Amino acid sequence: SEGPIEDLIDGDVNTFFHSCWKGPVESVHWLQVDLETSIQNFSFTYYTRSPNIANDFPDAIEVQGSNDGDTFETIAVLDNDLPQQSNKRYDSGNIYADKAYKHLRFVITAERTYFHMSEFVLNEAAYVTVDEAYQPYIEYLNDLVDVTVAAREFWEANMDGTATVDKYNSYTEQIDEAMNF
Repeated sequence: SEGPIEDLIDGDVNTFFHSCWKGPVESVHWLQVDLETSIQNFSFTYYTRSPNIANDFPDAIEVQGSNDGDTFETIAVLDNDLPQQSNKRYDSGNIYADKAYKHLRFVITAERTYFHMSEFVLNEAAYVTVDEAYQPYIEYLNDLVDVTVAAREFWEANMDGTATVDKYNSYTEQIDEAMNF
């Protein structure tokens, strides 16, 4: 590999990990996270490498889970909107598995299997399930979490001084309309 795996969790987006791309190259490349306790629902964030580079961004990621570390099951396949440019952030959104897993594997499944990332963060996600009668409220609460993230992203994107209360209120009115408040 080019760039040590430790660079994925050093908090510095200027360092990076790159899976092996020269010499004998394995046909499948992945990042595996071995957890102390099992998790069922999670999300992950990664940042693409900097400085500018033109290729080797993940095109598709198959998220897999295992409890024995040998046999993995597919949890999700992410193949839309993965960033294909340097210095970009990707948020997976919440991934809800059918059961809890102790090992998570993020397999690069596109044509070019080798990849690079500058940072990787795994987060456990809360997910509430109850009687179907409460499902609309649960969907509302899960949507509210997504809206809260969108609001945070709005402020981060407008930290250059262009954010105003009026601009934010207009933005939240659009969200309210979309959620039928």
